[in-house]
Amino acid sequence: IIDAMIGTGAQVSDTEKPVLVDYLFTNYGKKSEPAAPPAAAGATGDDPGKEILQKACTVCHGLDGLVNHVYATKEPYRSLVENMISYGAPVTDAQLGPLVDYMFKTYGKK
Repeated sequence: IIDAMIGTGAQVSDTEKPVLVDYLFTNYGKKSEPAAPPAAAGATGDDPGKEILQKACTVCHGLDGLVNHVYATKEPYRSLVENMISYGAPVTDAQLGPLVDYMFKTYGKK
């Protein structure tokens, strides 16, 4: 991920790179258990997917770009989330479904 960021212009020296890797892994690396299970997230009355989106996706970026992802089915959202997980997004298997459902319902083609 860091190499890709450097490739797009991030200013990270060779000596800073391992420090950044350690920091990102410690603070954003995949955890063995979710921070808040989907059932507990719904206790506030919000859609569990909304809370997962806000907590997991804003770790690295804002949500404004989602308005450009208007799809007619859930599959492109699933692919998008799986791609983000491969980059380290803290989304568990149990959270994937509710997150994709929320993204489709909120941003999908009407």
